[in-house]
Amino acid sequence: MSNNNIIDAKRSVIDDIQTKIMRGQLKSGDMLPPERSMTELYGISRPLLREALKALESMGIIDKQQGRGNFISNNISSALSKTAVLSFKLNNGNPQDILDLRYMIESYTVPKAAHMATESDIAELRKLHLDIVNESDPKKKANIDRIFHQKIAKISDNKLVINILNEASQLLDVFTAEAIRNAPFAGNSINNVYKEHNEIVEAIASHDPGRALAAIEKHLNRINIGLMSHNHD
Repeated sequence: MSNNNIIDAKRSVIDDIQTKIMRGQLKSGDMLPPERSMTELYGISRPLLREALKALESMGIIDKQQGRGNFISNNISSALSKTAVLSFKLNNGNPQDILDLRYMIESYTVPKAAHMATESDIAELRKLHLDIVNESDPKKKANIDRIFHQKIAKISDNKLVINILNEASQLLDVFTAEAIRNAPFAGNSINNVYKEHNEIVEAIASHDPGRALAAIEKHLNRINIGLMSHNHD
């Protein structure tokens, strides 16, 4: 078997197990079939199967329990998000990629938060907004901004989304700090950023998903303009 065929054989096992997880056919704690059954299923040798399983274990997707077998990890959503972040780093992702990630996540989390936010959640968001406004240190301001957006994700109560945001925090921290530094560009003053944050909070407080979506889209689109303008200069 050629080297390419070996890689393809292992990849088929990894891809199939990941696909079954994403489709809900495999869940946290589920036991995989015995190795003999899996070699027949995938048409590969036991040594190749074990290499594929070892790769899945190193990714945090499966747990090998001595004497019992291979099980889907109980921290599967965290493992999948780590894999996505690692792929981003290895493929030299750029700031626009991070913005796209934020856009996809927050166009979901902000309207969902408008459905689900409690009075306590809203009070915490308002406090975080004021903390951002009152903080003078750019790095601390960026950190509070990250916490503000992560709080919204937590309100939306989607564990996979929360894990993606947490695992990508370093990437988002860099982006957020860059956006705040670039706030004066393209008419996007820091006061506009504050105003947009307030609009997001009040849309969530009004439990209006449509208004919340419009508010986060306006906010992220302005940041995008500022970032591109800065890079162009």
